[in-house]
Amino acid sequence: MEWGAQAVSVVHRMPMRDYRDHPARSRSQIWPLVTDTPAECRWRLDHHVDSDPDHYRLGDATHAAIFEPTRFSQTWIEKPRMTTKARRARWEIDHKGLSWLTSEEWWQVHQMRDALLGNETFRSLLAPSLGWRELSVFWEHAGGQWKGRLDSFHPRKRFQVDVKTTRHSSFRLFHRDCVQHGVIHQQAFYRWGMRENGIQVDGVLVAGVVKPCLPTEVRRPQRAKPHLLEIDSESLDIAEIEIRSAAERFQRHVESGEWPDETEVHVEGLPEWWKNRFRAGEEVSIG
Repeated sequence: MEWGAQAVSVVHRMPMRDYRDHPARSRSQIWPLVTDTPAECRWRLDHHVDSDPDHYRLGDATHAAIFEPTRFSQTWIEKPRMTTKARRARWEIDHKGLSWLTSEEWWQVHQMRDALLGNETFRSLLAPSLGWRELSVFWEHAGGQWKGRLDSFHPRKRFQVDVKTTRHSSFRLFHRDCVQHGVIHQQAFYRWGMRENGIQVDGVLVAGVVKPCLPTEVRRPQRAKPHLLEIDSESLDIAEIEIRSAAERFQRHVESGEWPDETEVHVEGLPEWWKNRFRAGEEVSIG
């Protein structure tokens, strides 16, 4: 299939490699326009920030184990410990074409998979058909083409579900990361794409799963457990307005070729607690 011809469409079971190679723009590419300057956005595009395959490997394996178990068993393999370069080279030749995880990563992926699939709420919102998992969405806006990759969409309940791995066992810290790293805007971006394809989305669930500490790690043990974040509709509406605006500005910068460094002047100084000490007449010392 000529994936480049998919202008406005929902594509079921599109291989991840083909999705990533598709020329349409993703949320991660325009996100810097929400949080930073056009110059920073251009720099990140030029230097392929966040495009390293190793950056996605553990997440890809976890998603496959949860959403596409058959594909996981066919394409992922545990790489045993080997003491010599010759054995490692021989093993890589014998298993060419397969994706691999270290023994530690293999254990972590299965722990995270079991933690999420063992949660009744998560299972109830998971798409019942594999055709509605790992869903690729394409649409057009402001002269540009955009793309999103939904982990799961339940067609009857109209719920989109996204899985994120996290190092935080605290829900508060997980939620903080979702805000700071644009996860809420990402889900609004996906919802926008679904609506452009005539599919109504009534709810959005971000399912975080804590990456467990290895049994051999010295620091405090941390088990795999789920965090379930249902994003309220007002937050999604606000995030969609912002991400639409960023998409429009991105397209204007592409067409003009101008990516200005719109760095703001920040009026800051001593922290408030320091100022309060001075106002209270306390002695202020340096050093």
